[in-house]
Amino acid sequence: MWTMVEISIGAVSRVRNFVQDTPSNKRDFNPESGRLPDVACNGAIDFEDVSAGHSFNEAPILKDITLSIKPGQKIAVCGPSGSGKTSLIMALLGMVEIKQGRVLLDGNDLSSERQALRGNINVIPQDPLFLPGTARFNLDPHQRASDEKIADAVKAVGLWSRFCAKGGLDADFVPSDWSVGQKQLFALARTLVHKAPILLLDEATSSVDWETETIMQDIIDREFASQTVIAVCHRFRFIDRFDRVAVIQQGELVEYDEPTALLERDTQFRRLFRALQESSAIGA
Repeated sequence: MWTMVEISIGAVSRVRNFVQDTPSNKRDFNPESGRLPDVACNGAIDFEDVSAGHSFNEAPILKDITLSIKPGQKIAVCGPSGSGKTSLIMALLGMVEIKQGRVLLDGNDLSSERQALRGNINVIPQDPLFLPGTARFNLDPHQRASDEKIADAVKAVGLWSRFCAKGGLDADFVPSDWSVGQKQLFALARTLVHKAPILLLDEATSSVDWETETIMQDIIDREFASQTVIAVCHRFRFIDRFDRVAVIQQGELVEYDEPTALLERDTQFRRLFRALQESSAIGA
């Protein structure tokens, strides 16, 4: 018991130090209005010579990344494990330190309007976050959507009957009662409740079965046809549905082109694609 108390006090101390010592990134928050300013976004994203890392004192994870994404484009981010794919997503979210260059959303510098611009981005990670509370709260934590809109989002991902069996939207949501695939579909429904101009998928389908992956991809193709989508891909089953493939290797952007064009040439992406196919054949 004494050891458990020591561990708990240590955790409280670290949280306290974080709150006191970590600079806030809410630079554009207006305390008088109590809300973030609205910043319109069409979904254009530009990385201009970006080098980024976890801190200014450490070696950069991303190195001289220059990348332009037009509104509505679908981009697959590929590369070997540890190459910096997720770090690219984190740079867009302002969760790593930009040592050099700029990240722009519709021409707005992320560093100056970070909090406001984040409201234009939805994220589905590999392991989605769920908070204690009802299903409604987890789908609409800011309580801004109507019952009809929430229900439509749940029905779109095919989970409405499951929700009804669990007591409806106002029943407590227990993540352990849901499968991995159902939780990812739940996270996808959450992005449909408040559809943002940009959708980020950080290996969102890497842990689900093929049937669920197909369902998720079909929903994204249908519901996010006009939104900008950036997906860190672990599987290449639907790579032909993307407009461009960005290949990251050791923190550098080594290839950026249409998937068919990369597969026709001797490229790093084609080697990754063939290696995955051979691995799948051996597994089968």
